[in-house]
Amino acid sequence: MGTSLALVDFCRVVAAARTPLEVMERLVEVAVTTLGARAAAVLEVAASDQLVLVAARNLPDDRQAWRTEADTIGPELGERFRAWCGGGCSHTRQFPLVAEGDLYGVLLLLAPAPLDLASETHTLAEALADLAAIAAHRAAAHDELRRSYAELRSSRELLARTERLRLLGQMSAGVSHDVKNLLNPIGLQLEVLRRRVDRGDRDAVRETIARLQDIVRHGVDVVERLRDFSRQDPEAESEPVDLAATVTAAIELARARVDLQPAIELRARVQPVQPVRARTSELATAVVNLIGNALEALRQKGTITVSTGSGDGGGWVEVADDGPGMPPDVERRIFEPFFTTKADGTGLGLAMVYAFVRRHGGRVTVATAPGEGTRLRLWFPAQAQAG
Repeated sequence: MGTSLALVDFCRVVAAARTPLEVMERLVEVAVTTLGARAAAVLEVAASDQLVLVAARNLPDDRQAWRTEADTIGPELGERFRAWCGGGCSHTRQFPLVAEGDLYGVLLLLAPAPLDLASETHTLAEALADLAAIAAHRAAAHDELRRSYAELRSSRELLARTERLRLLGQMSAGVSHDVKNLLNPIGLQLEVLRRRVDRGDRDAVRETIARLQDIVRHGVDVVERLRDFSRQDPEAESEPVDLAATVTAAIELARARVDLQPAIELRARVQPVQPVRARTSELATAVVNLIGNALEALRQKGTITVSTGSGDGGGWVEVADDGPGMPPDVERRIFEPFFTTKADGTGLGLAMVYAFVRRHGGRVTVATAPGEGTRLRLWFPAQAQAG
């Protein structure tokens, strides 16, 4: 086979090789059939800086039985390798395998007589060695890339599963937090109901029952949110919300808890506002949550003011207290999930409020400073008018 045809045939074969070993096995085969050698071997420079036998033709099969230091490349290498091979091959020729400036290994040609390669054959041997080194380097890079991609894909799948579980845990903890905020008023309203029943005040009983029914409806909606999340349903769309009416209802839900602390006053400054885009039940839960946080911040004395208003193309509700306020380091983190300054807190109340407002295209602003109280404002875009 001519030099050109041999190179073309070798290129065609090694181009399809998927691993460096396939390239080297083809190299030693071509070395024996084309270059006139009795046997051939490829010694690879291993990570241990040793030369390791990785491919051979017409040599002993035990490839793991021979290795030597990489600095023996030269006449010493040929002598050691001939001694290991035994009789039949008393002469060697060496061709370095170099790819991108790095020594990959050595191609050894072995013969019973001196290998006086003609100029064309010597050039072919050098070209085969260079092509094999380049192909092996490419195959190794491709194999490493394939492994890296598989690891990346596995990592992404693991991260996706982990994130799903984290979100499920966060949602579950948040829902339990909301349910607790709903159940506390139920207990208080039931106590009020019992007393009113004892007094025979039928009108007051009916009023208390109506409040309990509202609380139960909100509780059912919270449970529905958890069910929707577990089914991976899309988030519910926004609906037109009467901000003033919803905030008024939320104030009444929270009032029973506030009334247990006579030194705390709950003021309502609610004015009619154009309908906004939100969800009624989530908005009521958020306002109850903010009132509860203000109540805890006041430490049994002070004033909570709940206001509504319009501006900037939408409507807002604000819950303010005249308590101790927050230092900057706490203010920066209040919307982070699981961040809390309370010993028994979940750190999810304000995170859930923030997520709810942002989900409906709104924004949350905070004004606070040590000794100056806290104002939390939830702004929602106005509901577009039909027609």
